[in-house]
Amino acid sequence: MKMTKLHGFLSYIIAALKTIFLYYNAPLVRLEYNNESITLPSLLISIMNGRRMGGGFLMAPQAEMDDGIFNLCIAGEVSKAKIFYLMLHFMKGTQESQKEIRTTKIADIKVTAIEGSLPAHADGETICVDGSNLKVKLIPRAINVIC
Repeated sequence: MKMTKLHGFLSYIIAALKTIFLYYNAPLVRLEYNNESITLPSLLISIMNGRRMGGGFLMAPQAEMDDGIFNLCIAGEVSKAKIFYLMLHFMKGTQESQKEIRTTKIADIKVTAIEGSLPAHADGETICVDGSNLKVKLIPRAINVIC
């Protein structure tokens, strides 16, 4: 969902609200990671290398950018009212305390839409809005970064 007039954290809040009201139906997805496969309806699958998304959402509070692994956060299907409650937890980084949230560490993942589709973005840029599968793999120390 392209946001041209707003920037920063406010644009993420508006996009989240639009998503809640316009695209509420969670797709049924199969996730394959760490030699397991799970199938569930999911409103959010966040594959993070850093801790924050959109400046204000602490999606992966324990993430370390140089540890060679992703932090995975999966939000199961919940009511619209519960989404607002969970957003507050994501802003504080306390979402792991909620039973609808699963987190783990992974090196790679394959996500397949069984019913519905997979919208995807990377670093705030839309990759697709109607995907059927996504594969992500972290290649540790693939580039040199000078700080």
